[in-house]
Amino acid sequence: MCGVWEEIHTSGSQVPKGRYGHSAVLRGDNVYMYGGVRYEDDVGKYGGAITHELWALDTTTKQWELKHVRSEGCYRGDVVCGPLAVVGHSAVVIGDDRMLVLFGHSPVYGYVNYVQTYHFGTGKWSVHGSQGALLKGSYGHSSVWDPHSRLVYVYGGHLSDNIATYSLSNLLHSLDPETMKWKRLSPVDSSRFLHSAVYLDGLVLVFGGNTHNDTSYSQGARCYSQSFLAYDPACDRWHTLRPPAHFPHDLSRYGHAAVTYAESMYVVGGYNGRTFSDVIRFTPGQCRGYSSKKSCLGATSATIGVKCTWNRKTRTCEPFSQASSKTHDICLDDGEEEDAGGPSPAEWCAEITSCPTCIHSRHDCVWCGSSCAHQKCKGIVKPITSDDQCQPSHASNCNLLHNCHACHTESYCKWEHDHKCYTYIQTKANKTQMASQIPQAPCGPSCSERTTCANCTAASCMWCINKMRCVENNAYVASFPYGQCMEWTTQKPKCDAIPPGGFSCNAHKTCERCQEDPGCGWCDNGSGTGVGTCLRGGFAGPTNATCPKKRWNFLSCPPCQCNGHSTCYVGNSTCMPCGDLTAGEHCHICQQGFFGDPVNGGSCQPCDCNNHGTDCHPETGKCYCNTKGIVGDRCDRCDKHNKFLGDPANGEDCFYNLALDFQFTFNMTKPEDLHFKRINFMNRPIRDDLNTDFRITCSEPAKINITVKTVLDPERVILSDFNCTEYEHTFAQSEYNFDAAHNTTFYVYVYELRPPLFVQVAFSQHPRLNLRQFFITFST
Repeated sequence: MCGVWEEIHTSGSQVPKGRYGHSAVLRGDNVYMYGGVRYEDDVGKYGGAITHELWALDTTTKQWELKHVRSEGCYRGDVVCGPLAVVGHSAVVIGDDRMLVLFGHSPVYGYVNYVQTYHFGTGKWSVHGSQGALLKGSYGHSSVWDPHSRLVYVYGGHLSDNIATYSLSNLLHSLDPETMKWKRLSPVDSSRFLHSAVYLDGLVLVFGGNTHNDTSYSQGARCYSQSFLAYDPACDRWHTLRPPAHFPHDLSRYGHAAVTYAESMYVVGGYNGRTFSDVIRFTPGQCRGYSSKKSCLGATSATIGVKCTWNRKTRTCEPFSQASSKTHDICLDDGEEEDAGGPSPAEWCAEITSCPTCIHSRHDCVWCGSSCAHQKCKGIVKPITSDDQCQPSHASNCNLLHNCHACHTESYCKWEHDHKCYTYIQTKANKTQMASQIPQAPCGPSCSERTTCANCTAASCMWCINKMRCVENNAYVASFPYGQCMEWTTQKPKCDAIPPGGFSCNAHKTCERCQEDPGCGWCDNGSGTGVGTCLRGGFAGPTNATCPKKRWNFLSCPPCQCNGHSTCYVGNSTCMPCGDLTAGEHCHICQQGFFGDPVNGGSCQPCDCNNHGTDCHPETGKCYCNTKGIVGDRCDRCDKHNKFLGDPANGEDCFYNLALDFQFTFNMTKPEDLHFKRINFMNRPIRDDLNTDFRITCSEPAKINITVKTVLDPERVILSDFNCTEYEHTFAQSEYNFDAAHNTTFYVYVYELRPPLFVQVAFSQHPRLNLRQFFITFST
């Protein structure tokens, strides 16, 4: 082994386009490459499309061949037929006759849990659904073939939680390729995707990956991991391998590849913010150094990456490859194993929520009607131990299918208006079973088939602006694992701001934003105020435009960035006082009371609030009305829904119409209430033979005015500029005429409010105001 790289120059007319997220396996002298995302389409334009191509490279002739497969084994008749276009899947060779393609992300079905089989001899392709333990499809997982147990082990991956969110998996499953049945094995306390895994001398070795779960609360997970795990299939045990303490190289990465050769593991390439071109070799330790059964079979030996067995006759520690079940101990007994922490078998079983998964699991779990238990059920409940005994409601995989097209692949599942997949059950001959066929409404185009921002965001999809691609909301990472999407939206109004053909460089209004786009540079206008134009180009200059060389900025921005509204002090980048009604460190926002987009020479204009507010949103101009009960972008309407009356568009106020004999509490404690400076009330007494009692309380200092108005008399002041802490007054019927003809109305103006606070107010003609009997609180 010389350790020298050799570039393979292929010949022939057929050569695959560049791609990523594909799989590659070796069978004899041929490398089989399947699926992935193509960089270009057939005419050389940027693709970004997920493919179902299967290519074979003959390493002896150095020629590629595009394989034409025959789809003869569809799932559920002809509902799902292969080969499916997927990315982020995995592939393994079983024996010498077939290749299994596991899971991945499909542009139509989302995260698929199908297993696709390609038969090398016949070229036949088949698709298999999930049997045994129920599990979600995933992206960026790992799979390895264990020739000893003759099982495929699948670990980790990126998967969906619902139509809009996603998470990482720490689950491990095994697949029997003969029966196509899954089994749940012991998980590990670490979730990851885009890692690598190999099978080496009795252990599954897992290296690196992305372990960051993209949550608001960080538990220390890293995007680029160097963690090294070992899974022992014979004993169903996980172990952690320690990286070398002083290794002179950065091991953290994801998106790499790993292979085994000559009893070593080789890690190739990867990404941790930059692309690696290195090769790292891991060579496991030796078993012969362990002299006791416990050290030989325990965690100590596994942490050096080797599976050891104990020879009972010679009392020596020997490699797994030399072991025989007749003469060797493979695992420690339960009592001999050190407690590695984690859940007990009973706790492990209790976490399982479906009957098939409970039955097909490692820890002797049994299904007890509605829950999973270890070995036996409580009381007289008879345990369920076979699939045909599972109740349909606890045996369905519908809740694991998170888009309409995937949901409709099962005859008993239906996609409903709340964007969830539900199980439908029917009763025949007193037996409950899955519905054989239910009416299903058409799903409409999948996200990947939507080609404009408008029709993309009209569905539960996400539009990537710079890539001009529509993807599912839960598939951002699966679609852009290396950060290729720089800006996205799920809101249709934002589509109106996107020019035809997507955001070009000239859509970026600032130098900083311009240079975040790798293919753009900033042409300064020479004014020294920061105004310029973003153009497509490179270090040498713009591509299809002209810009004086001294004004072209590709790697850094001019020091003075005041957006055309000021210049900088001599010798530094600090803007002098901003002009043109602008403010901010870079004169990039409007002053209070004005709105607009002053960036790169833009302008500001006054807020228009009908004299019911002085401030507005600095970008949209939506007014912050200062009187509670006045609403509208221009403070031009009363909140009639909450019983405020008036016509603010024509200079009037809005008044809350207080009902008699009730006490009202108006809470103004929310962040959106901080703009309120006033609140107004009105009341019309209805009994002309009773006095009218009035009471008001303000929790914080404020002022009140009280006026009265009748049909015959104009509004006149009763009380003016009074401190509102607690105030009570009785309006005598002898002084004020309360009959219907006069229509006497009291108006209460509370002003100089300083939220947060509350105001309690009441009018009453009850002989004695009983506030315990009548109490209403309004909080808006």
